[in-house]
Amino acid sequence: MGDDGGGTKSGGELVGRTVSFLSKRDGIDKLLKLAKYLSSLGIEVGAGGKGANLSGLRDLEKALSLSRKAFRLGKFLGNVNKLAKLRERERRRAELRARMRREQEQERRSASSSSSSSAVATATTKEEFRCLVEENYFLSRRAFVLLSLVSNCSEGAYYFLDQIQFFVKAKVLKKSDAIKTLRKTAAVAELVSYVADTILLVLDGGDGEKKYFSATQNVVDFLMALNDVRERETDLGDPRFLSALGIVSAAIGIRDKWL
Repeated sequence: MGDDGGGTKSGGELVGRTVSFLSKRDGIDKLLKLAKYLSSLGIEVGAGGKGANLSGLRDLEKALSLSRKAFRLGKFLGNVNKLAKLRERERRRAELRARMRREQEQERRSASSSSSSSAVATATTKEEFRCLVEENYFLSRRAFVLLSLVSNCSEGAYYFLDQIQFFVKAKVLKKSDAIKTLRKTAAVAELVSYVADTILLVLDGGDGEKKYFSATQNVVDFLMALNDVRERETDLGDPRFLSALGIVSAAIGIRDKWL
């Protein structure tokens, strides 16, 4: 039992350190994203994307796209870490709730306790409970936990599938017909994560400006992922429009990492 606990703790520390290391690359990833979509927009604007002198820009755009995928290697571990923290918060919540019930039961049975002291103690306990588990007042615990699970699981699945696409593009894995299905599955997972995360952002009552930019970025990224799922020649799939969306998303991401 002791060895298992030590192994679990050691494994958790390893994941935490790995996540901390990988998170430092987010800023570079956003810069690469901005450069990629600026290149894409330049290709489309210049001679409608058909100019022979744009071959260098096309090569740059492909290189930046591949580099972004390389920088996201292992990023799904961040979602694994978030799920572990969510589980730990729920465990602490259950323990605190059990303690609250025991204290309330003792208060009911104790006739000698002061009513004023009891009120103060109860208020303190409730405040502690709120600070520990109620990140917002607008969602029930079950809804919050469910949305958090959906957001992290779907985002983690997207990053994991994106890694496989990177290995295919890097020619580490052989390209097959399954890659198209893989790409669409990754896009669907990305869509689900944006929906769940946006709902959490809107309902959590957090900082107004940060919430606004994060929700806007989610909507922009949602539209780009929706285009990957639909795979149709529509206005939504216009390369210039998608490039503009990518630039907006990258700019918001850079602002977030910079601040």
